[in-house]
Amino acid sequence: MIEYVWAQDPWLAVQHVERATTDPSAEVIHLRAEPSEVPGLVEAMSAPSLFAPQRVVVVRDGERLSAKGVAWLGETLRGPNVADLLVVIAVADRIPSALTKTMQAVGKVHRLERPKRGELVAWVQRRLQSAGLKPAKDVAPTLIELVGGASLGDLAGAIDQLALRKPGSQIARDDVLKQFGRTAEQPVWALFDALLAHDRPRSFGVLEQLLDQGEDAMAILFALVSQVRYLLKARSAIERGAAGSDSQLASALGVSPGRAGVLRRQASRASWEWLLHCHSLFAQADVDLKGGETFGRYEGTALPPRIVLERVVAAVIEGAERTPSPALR
Repeated sequence: MIEYVWAQDPWLAVQHVERATTDPSAEVIHLRAEPSEVPGLVEAMSAPSLFAPQRVVVVRDGERLSAKGVAWLGETLRGPNVADLLVVIAVADRIPSALTKTMQAVGKVHRLERPKRGELVAWVQRRLQSAGLKPAKDVAPTLIELVGGASLGDLAGAIDQLALRKPGSQIARDDVLKQFGRTAEQPVWALFDALLAHDRPRSFGVLEQLLDQGEDAMAILFALVSQVRYLLKARSAIERGAAGSDSQLASALGVSPGRAGVLRRQASRASWEWLLHCHSLFAQADVDLKGGETFGRYEGTALPPRIVLERVVAAVIEGAERTPSPALR
């Protein structure tokens, strides 16, 4: 079976593929389109799986295909195909007409539009209820105001956070403000999110709030190291083709599917070079916090813990500006 998915938001496309992959032990192969072709597609279509009960080939970045690439794809998809499901994904504001016309001739077409401005509140409300929460009427618009409505993935992630913190609970506007408002306490993972976005002002702002809240410097550093190690494992599992769905990635990493979805999105934005650069910087910071002359309550620390962490944040951001963009399959 061949399917074509045009989505106005990448989260919609990911959700479609996960629903289509019915068996958690399925073999899922992820490929990325280049302007003139999809490297590896012919091999993926012709090599059967010896063990997996279901074989899924997912082609991302279909919107990048040129006219030549679209013609090549149409011809290729008319050839032999041993995959149980082959999905071509294009994420764009407007449906790519040439690609869509080509895919209509070989498979089923799915059009996934973002909820319009007037529909977004109802969409968030349904997601909150599906997560087992009981939201007040003003919760959905408040969440959109604080998290933003540009990314459905960000909204879905925020809803997952609320569900993890208050499972099965009544949710009021104050709960959303406490979790996501500007005066909310910053969790340690917010610092890594800011570093991953290469956002220098936000990174230093979150670090300052964490330290002002009384977070221990070693605890902050440990959380950063843990996050980097999870992302290294996640990228490895995804690139090996062993984690086509969030459920598979969760099983590989020993985390919840919701957490796996967050790691997948983060891994797509973090190159190997940047992750290894971070790991090296964090290792040196560990030495700096524990070694040298005595300072404060950290025996043997040559510099104040705040200065050590500020230097790490600066070095991580500088490293992000030098490392190439990730190319995650």
